[in-house]
Amino acid sequence: SGAGKSIVLDALAFVAGASRARCQVRTGADSGSVEAEFVFPEAERATWRSLLARYDLPLEEDLVLSRKLDKNGKTRCFVQGRLVPRTTLAELCAHLIEFSDQGDSHALRSPAAQLRLLDVCLGLEVFADATSRAYDGWRTLTTKCDVARQVSDEAERRRDFLEYQLGELRSAGVEDYAALQERIAEMADARGIHDACRDLKSLLGGGEQAVLSRLTDAARRLIHIPESERVLLEGHLNRALDSLHELFQESRRLETGHDFPEREAAAIEEQLVTLRDLARKQRVTPEELGARAGALELELEEARRARERPLELEEETRSARREAERLAVELDEKRRAGANQLEKRVAVELQALGLKSARLGLRFGETELGPQGITHLEIAYASHPSAVGQPLGRIASGGELGRVLLALRWATEVRRPLLVLDEIDAGSGGEAATQIGESLKRAAELGQLLAVTHWPQVASRAA
Repeated sequence: SGAGKSIVLDALAFVAGASRARCQVRTGADSGSVEAEFVFPEAERATWRSLLARYDLPLEEDLVLSRKLDKNGKTRCFVQGRLVPRTTLAELCAHLIEFSDQGDSHALRSPAAQLRLLDVCLGLEVFADATSRAYDGWRTLTTKCDVARQVSDEAERRRDFLEYQLGELRSAGVEDYAALQERIAEMADARGIHDACRDLKSLLGGGEQAVLSRLTDAARRLIHIPESERVLLEGHLNRALDSLHELFQESRRLETGHDFPEREAAAIEEQLVTLRDLARKQRVTPEELGARAGALELELEEARRARERPLELEEETRSARREAERLAVELDEKRRAGANQLEKRVAVELQALGLKSARLGLRFGETELGPQGITHLEIAYASHPSAVGQPLGRIASGGELGRVLLALRWATEVRRPLLVLDEIDAGSGGEAATQIGESLKRAAELGQLLAVTHWPQVASRAA
């Protein structure tokens, strides 16, 4: 205890891109950094060059990762000396490092964790991920479908109201408001000319008191004036009468040519009043009624489409469900197909770990479609030959869980370049710790292991 094991693991998790790093800058320092160098065998370099090429990063003989932490808590990540986002560093390290601690062995009590470990042991992670994505896609579509149905129901309730409003606007002729205004203005001009000419005609020839009648009477009375003076007056008066007769005829012509249609004007005024009332009702100006009708048409069309959307989504949802079920069935078949061989390999590893009489059985059943497919898995464990296999999480001790986890890991060749085991041997001791140390030594021949332990039986076997 106190040798600094946790510091090493914290530093490794930090440089591996952990989102919540436990590292802290030393008191008085401005920053701190961690650097990790990975050297690959020649046979693996082509694979890693291809992977790094996705991020436009080079690979020589080794891969250098580093991460710097400032005292203000900000971090910067580097790959091959180039600044990269933390997510890029984490994605690369997901292919480089696998962390496992005693929590993983205790997690084996969970059926979901057992199923995940089975997929890792059988190399089915790609198929499991595809099934999980398909399930999530189906569930997302199901939610969208439910929302679309609610929107459709609301749209159906609103559709009648929209159709009523639009019908009211269309029947009122909202598009004609500007033309009606222009027509009323034209009629007002015509009415002005008509009334002016009518008044002028009435003034000139409308009865005994009209100008023409009175001037004609005045002309007859000129006979009482001496002829020498009457001739001049008669000339002026006759010319005036001729001009006034022409004025009277022109007024009558203009009055007839600009006749005012009273009924049409009344009808237009009534329509304009209706349109202004509609504008107040719709909370727009009369000039905006046409645009308002267009907006209602669009809303009505959206309501019609909203009725069709659930039908489209229902078909997509059914298709997504079929695809998720197909992948789940395929994954279930692969799990069952690989189970027998895995059981045999696990039995060998359990013996090597000192559980010579223990038996591990994989019992399969079927369950409702979920993120992990349709497989129901129960790992049955028996500690000695006469014992009846019971659920692993219920019967195995902490030490046994750790060794079962190791047996399952060693039963498959699926490994990261570096496997970090943090007190995976917790709960063991004595001969069991010796056997775990031997097991780790053999496993290290297949891939690098970094093991944190409190047992000298384990630590003494490290290279």
